[in-house]
Amino acid sequence: MKDFPIRFVLTDEAITPSAGLALVGYLLHQTKLDKRVNALRLPTVRRDVHISHSDVIRSMIGLLATGKTDFDHIEAYRQDDIFSTSMGIRHVPSSPTLRQRLDQLACLPMTETIIWEESMRLLVRQHATLSACWTKGKTTWLPLDIDASPFDNSDTKKEGVSRTYKGFDGFTPLFAYAGKEGYIVHAELRPGKQHVQDNMPSFLTTAIRRARPLTSSRLLVRMDAGNDAEANVHVCLKEDVDFVIKRNLRRESKALWFQIASQKGRRVDDGQTEGVQTYEL
Repeated sequence: MKDFPIRFVLTDEAITPSAGLALVGYLLHQTKLDKRVNALRLPTVRRDVHISHSDVIRSMIGLLATGKTDFDHIEAYRQDDIFSTSMGIRHVPSSPTLRQRLDQLACLPMTETIIWEESMRLLVRQHATLSACWTKGKTTWLPLDIDASPFDNSDTKKEGVSRTYKGFDGFTPLFAYAGKEGYIVHAELRPGKQHVQDNMPSFLTTAIRRARPLTSSRLLVRMDAGNDAEANVHVCLKEDVDFVIKRNLRRESKALWFQIASQKGRRVDDGQTEGVQTYEL
C-alpha cells in the first residue's frame, strides 16, 4: 500500500476528486478482503484472469465512495492513476467487465458473507467510536436502529421496482444501523411493494449478532410501528437485547392505552417534555 504525504499548500494546479480515496484504500488494506475474494472460483472465469475479483470489488467501492452508482462511470477512472493507486487497484476494469463480474460474484453466497465479515472486523480493528444513546448507573445502551428506506426509481424498468408505501415506484431496502454514528451492520435490497415485516425475524437476528461484537454496552433495538409484531419481540428476548418498538394502534384507542398506563404504570418526569405526562410500565 502506497503512503501519501499530506501537505497544506496554495496551488494553481488542478485538484483531483479522487484524492480522498487514499483513506478508503488504506482502510481496505487493513482487511483480508483481497485474499478472500480472490480465492472464490467462478466456473465462467479463468483462474489466470487479467482483472482479479479484488480489482473489481475495489473499483466498485471506489465508485460508491465518490458518489457514483452507475457501472458506466468507471470508464472515467480507467486512466486515472490517482484512482487506481489510492484504491490499490492493479487493473481498473471496463464497464462491461465490472457489471458482469459483480453479477457473477453476487451468485455466490460467500461473497456477501466475506464483505460483511470484513466490514465488521474493520470496525473492531480500527476501534470505531460507537456512541451510546442512554446511560443509567453503570449500564449503557447502544442503539441498533432498523427501518426501511424507500428509494424513488420512478420511470425505470429495473427488476424489483414496484409501488412503495410512499406512493412512488422503487425499491424498499432494509437497513440496520449501530450506534449514534449509524454504522450499517446489515442491509437487504427489497422490492418496493414488500412489507417491512416480511422476513424480519431473520434479518433482526443477523443484525443483532453482527452488532454485538462491536460494543461492550447492551444493545437497544429500535423499530417503527411497521415492525410491531410478536415475532420481533421473541427474537429480542431470545437474543437478550432490550428493545423499543413503536406501537401500531391499528384500531386501538389512545385513550385506552393512556388509561392502562396511568393505572398500571409509574409516572416519571424525564425533564425534557413540558406539560406531557409520561408513564413507565
